[in-house]
Amino acid sequence: MRAYELHGVNDLRREDIEKPEIPSGWVLVQVKASGICSSDIPRIFTNGTYHFPTIPGHEFSGVVAAYGEGVPEERVGKRVGIFPLIPCRTCPQCRQKKNMRCANTTITLDRAGTAALRNT
Repeated sequence: MRAYELHGVNDLRREDIEKPEIPSGWVLVQVKASGICSSDIPRIFTNGTYHFPTIPGHEFSGVVAAYGEGVPEERVGKRVGIFPLIPCRTCPQCRQKKNMRCANTTITLDRAGTAALRNT
């Protein structure tokens, strides 16, 4: 896979990276469209981010390309839009299926971003 990896402020490099391992219950998405969030601009060009190196991007859609254990095989090829906030699935809000109110949400910025998921 190829990725745009941010090594420091204003230091964005196109690199070959290893395809990530897919955890149980997760899928790998081949990105077809990716937006640039207003938060990406200062992270890349002026303020930096939480850690370096990092792969920016968290607003995207694409096609399920591969899957981890527990995911039905028929999901491959399905079109998906990704909500950039990942609920913990264990807090009281998540247990009530109110994931948008999760007390422990992480954002896809904590994982490889869409700049890594674009297969070429």
